[in-house]
Order: sequence, then C-alpha cells, then structure tokens
Amino acid sequence: MAKLPARKRLSQDDLNKKVYGARPDYSENASILEADPKTRKFELVKGLNYHANYFDARTSSLIVQKWLKNQTYFEIDSKQIAFIASNFQNFCPTFYSLMQMEADGWILSETEVNQMKHHLFNELGAKDLKVNKKSGGSTSSSNTQNESKKVSPRKKMENQLDSSILGEIEGRFDTWLFGSTKEKKEVGSSIDLKSLFAEHELTPSNPALGYVQSLAKSRSKEYKTALDAIISKESTDEDVIQLKEGYSTFTRIQLRKMIQLLDSFIDSIELMKTKKPTKVAAKTTPRKNSKHINLERILKNVKYQKESNEYGVKSLDPAEIFGATGCVLFNTKYKRLYVFYSIVGESLAIKGSTIQNTDEARSYVQGVRKPESDLVTIVQAKNLKQINNATDNYTTKRTLNPPSRLNDNTVILKIFK
Repeated sequence: MAKLPARKRLSQDDLNKKVYGARPDYSENASILEADPKTRKFELVKGLNYHANYFDARTSSLIVQKWLKNQTYFEIDSKQIAFIASNFQNFCPTFYSLMQMEADGWILSETEVNQMKHHLFNELGAKDLKVNKKSGGSTSSSNTQNESKKVSPRKKMENQLDSSILGEIEGRFDTWLFGSTKEKKEVGSSIDLKSLFAEHELTPSNPALGYVQSLAKSRSKEYKTALDAIISKESTDEDVIQLKEGYSTFTRIQLRKMIQLLDSFIDSIELMKTKKPTKVAAKTTPRKNSKHINLERILKNVKYQKESNEYGVKSLDPAEIFGATGCVLFNTKYKRLYVFYSIVGESLAIKGSTIQNTDEARSYVQGVRKPESDLVTIVQAKNLKQINNATDNYTTKRTLNPPSRLNDNTVILKIFK
C-alpha cells in the first residue's frame, strides 16, 4: 500500500494569518485615514479587533513598556513604567492595540492619546503624567501654542471629559465587549455616571451629559449598523461588505447585548438631564370612575384581531397596555412579531390606534418562520428577557423602531407590567 505524503504543519504565523488575516498596514494610506473619518473608524475597529487577539500578560507587557519608553506624547519616568508593568493585569487591551497600530503607521489622534493618559494616570495609578513640550506627538509644540490661546468654556469642558470620564467609560465599553465573565461581573452591567462626575470633581451639567451621551449614541449606532450588515446575507454594497469584515469576530448575540447596555446607558443620561426637583402636589379628590370612562372612550375605535384560529392564539384586552412596561404583538397577515419596550421612566399608552411611549432604540419587529411552534414559546414567556432569548434564535432580520399602530390583523399576545 502506497504511503501517504506527510502532512505539512503550518507555522504559528501562518496559522494566525489563516484565522485572523494579515496584520494591518497603515503606512501607505495614513493621509487618507486622516482625511476620511468614516474610513478611519472602520480601520480603527478592524485594527483593535486584530491586535486584541494577540494580547497576553507576558509578551504584551514588554511591548507596552518599550512603547512608553520611546513615545513623545507625554513625560513618564522608569519608575512609573515599572509601576504600570507590575499592575499589568489591569491594563486595557484597547491601548495595547493602539500602540501596535502606531507601529504599523497609524497616527494617534489627540483624543486617543488623552484616553491613554487617563487610563495610565487614573485607572492604573501612575502619578504625575505631564504633557511633553517636545515635538513629535499629537500634543506637540504646535498644539501647546494653541492651548495657550483663549479656550471657550464648552471646549474646556469637552477637554476635561476627554481626559477623564470618557476614557473610563470607553474602558467599560471594552470590558463589556472583550472582557472575561469575571471582569464583566466586576464592572457590572451599568455605569453610575453621577458618582463618576463626583469622583472627577466635575459638574454633571446638561452640556456635559449631552457630550457623554453623544459618545454612547455613536457607539450604539455603529453596532446597530454592524448588526444589520452581519444579518444581511447577500449584499453587494461596499460599506456593508466592509462592516461585515470589520465585525466578523463578533456574534449577533454579543452585538445585541452590547446595544441593549448602551441604550440603557443613554436612557439613564436622558433621565439625569430631564430630572427636576419634585414638588409636593396638593391633594385632590379624583373624579368618580374617571379612569374607566376615559379608557372606554379611548379604546372605542381601536382595531385589533381578537382571535386567530389559524395560529391558535387569542388577544389580551388592549386596556391592559395602559401602564405596561412592554408588550408583544403578532401580525397574522405578514407573520411578524412586534416587541415594544416603554421609554425608561414612562409606561405604554394608546392614542387612536397607536401605542404611545415606545422606546425606539429597544423596540423591534422580526419575522416568524414557524408561527405554529414559535408562538407557543412567546405566549409562555414570563418577561421580555425570555422573549428576546427566543427571538435571538430566529434566522430572520430584526429591525429596530417598528411602527406601533394596531390593526385588524394584530393579535395582542403578551403585556408586561
């Protein structure tokens, strides 16, 4: 019997290239990245994802120490570098990736440098970091001269947030995405923004909260666009193809959970912005049966399908939607499931034939391929989390911010208080 040829073993480098692709090189298109923010953002995500795969405690620590010794963005002495190395278990992989990207020709922005400084100074505890007056970095002599000019209060506030709170929030985002289960448990699933402002001795004014909120919104929008790109199977659009490649290491469930966390964070900021001191209202005697009369009048012309014999489901009373935090509808004509969340701090209501106070960022519609079996799981669900877990397994596309109008083909499956 003929001997089979020996199997060729791939080197570690070849294996890495096969799994993660080739190492990004920015040396030839550095000027394009500076001029085109959209391309820069795409390449940034791609680069961070690539280098995060190679992050480990031993070799990465040596790379970071070498980078800190040679960089010209800020002053740092050997004792501080040694301190960072001794606390490397707390070092954020994002900044390791940025250091590696710079070696490949990436030009660090001022915001990226400020966030890195904040991480080293505030989170790892390296003291007395100062902006270097030398040229050669984002905070070079030309920037120093600009800083000596009069800075507007808003710009000053933005600079303070960039070098303090935003770096910490970005670190939390990275932990939510890339961290281990233990790290995620340590940081929790929410951000106490009020305490964060107090810790840095900053006032949580509306402009400051809006600036933080815009960061979270842009990140949430980015993940939603990426999720849509991953779900779309056969698209020839170049932007969609690029997004698919950039987010190829993420799962749908991972992105959806991240979007939920971000949207919850955005909602909490909105509450902080709009919250006013509560005044004690004068006691008034409510009109007798006013609620019952109002509901009768409001629901008089509401259209909905009371029962579907085809799928074996019955509608709940639409009056129960008032005061609810969420509800689930099913369109029997188009076989679509509508999941509605209420805006944080408010409850659902009905006006005309439309459900009011729905949270556009979290509510969604999704096709149901096997309603006969899938609707049984939906009807038996005890909360919206169980609904989401069920729909996560659907192969159909999920679309956010669906129309919330009831009609003759709509069955009200579930209402959550």
